Amino acid sequence: MQCKWCASNCIKAGKQKNGKQKHVCKSCKKYQQETYRYLAYDPLIHRQFSRFNRMGCGAKKMSEFLEISINTLQKWIGKANNVNTKTYEKTLLA
Repeated sequence: MQCKWCASNCIKAGKQKNGKQKHVCKSCKKYQQETYRYLAYDPLIHRQFSRFNRMGCGAKKMSEFLEISINTLQKWIGKANNVNTKTYEKTLLA
């Protein structure tokens, strides 16, 4: 299996609680599964969320389009705004 983040090879690393095979990347050391039931863990969904968030789409419309809970999206928006605020503050202080 190839890593979803850095595209290098992954090796088997035990089983998840739900019985799915767990893999670990040799280079970036991230754990992952081949398939997920919950769409919020899909890297493609995260990229789409980032694009929608930059365009200023509302959380309700994003949740309907991405088929993810609005509560999950609100957490992601809060984290994204927190990171952007810290970056903005650093540039002001420099």
